[in-house]
Amino acid sequence: MDSAADKEERKREYNRLAQREFRRRRKEHLKSLEQAQKEQSSERAEEIQRLRFQNEELKRENDALRAQIYSTSSTGHLMSNATMDNRQYSLSPSVSGTSLSGTGSPPNLVGPDMLPMGNLSMSASMMTPSLQAYTEHDLSTQSYSL
Repeated sequence: MDSAADKEERKREYNRLAQREFRRRRKEHLKSLEQAQKEQSSERAEEIQRLRFQNEELKRENDALRAQIYSTSSTGHLMSNATMDNRQYSLSPSVSGTSLSGTGSPPNLVGPDMLPMGNLSMSASMMTPSLQAYTEHDLSTQSYSL
């Protein structure tokens, strides 16, 4: 019977050692998971910071480009568009702009009661409210959220 008691004692000792080792491994595993979570959290925070900075830079660039677009004279843009439209038109090899209007240019862009296109300019009162918001130069003070 003594040997059966010894076997039982050895089995208990083995189980205690196995449980102790299991708890140690579990604790190490939890520590490594917590460390990985902290690193990922830190990396995410850095990425969020970087993206917010990039977002602010892009907003400033966007605002500057909008201001540049709306500060340039509309006349210059309309003149260049009108000049591009004054070229000869050809519908097909056999039909050209000269045969349609007789002058080699497209139909008149101005009527007796109209101004030439080069004299047009856009004022703030002609813009819709949503477009007027883009003409304000201080858009960077508006708050944005992700």
